[in-house]
Amino acid sequence: MKVGILTFPHAPSLGAMLQMGALYHVIEEMGHDVAVINYVSDKVNHKKTRTITPKAILIEMLSKCFLKSAKPSYQEFEQKLKMYPSQVVSNTEQMSELSEGLDRIIVGSDQVWNPVVTGHDLNFYLEFCSESEKKASYAASFGYMQADPEYEEKISELLKDFAFLSVREKDGQDIVKSLTGRKAELVLDPTLLVSADYLKGEMELCHRKRNMFCFSALSRVWDFVKKQNNMQITMVMNW
Repeated sequence: MKVGILTFPHAPSLGAMLQMGALYHVIEEMGHDVAVINYVSDKVNHKKTRTITPKAILIEMLSKCFLKSAKPSYQEFEQKLKMYPSQVVSNTEQMSELSEGLDRIIVGSDQVWNPVVTGHDLNFYLEFCSESEKKASYAASFGYMQADPEYEEKISELLKDFAFLSVREKDGQDIVKSLTGRKAELVLDPTLLVSADYLKGEMELCHRKRNMFCFSALSRVWDFVKKQNNMQITMVMNW
């Protein structure tokens, strides 16, 4: 079976990277031909809202000066995964075309149904696919959000068309139940389906340079840093 995973490729997030890789690995181990759907929506927002304070500004400045970018590590990690197609797609028409070449489309995990993250992009509810039997979710999350009332009717219609629904939180189960009358399966995050050795191997990509920057006033954090003999401590501020 040819399986496409719809999540957040190229996202600047360790969590997004690991959950994507873990689900990919599990499906591949089951013997399927798996690929990450190379979809990047201009509606998606991965930026976290932060309170602007002098301390926050200082931390941001110091981080840019002393911390190495994780982007090369993410790129190296993604090179191990098959992207479908090889070039980024960004609209519903392109998604509809590529769905014809897949036997199953799995949306998840991560906060693929959080409207703050997705900007109400209904492609994450597989709007682009007209074949119900292809549609599935795995450990999909609404985050801490409810479905936007303005979109509830459409989201309800789209979710009812899924052949299989699963979420990673009880709140998500309740939302799906209220929208569709169906019980979504409550499942583990994909990072909990893989072995510790797999996760350790993937994390090595992000830590291979072994540098650390610490900014903390907590003595227990300071004690932890001092024990990291295998790391080069770039800068430590303790106030």
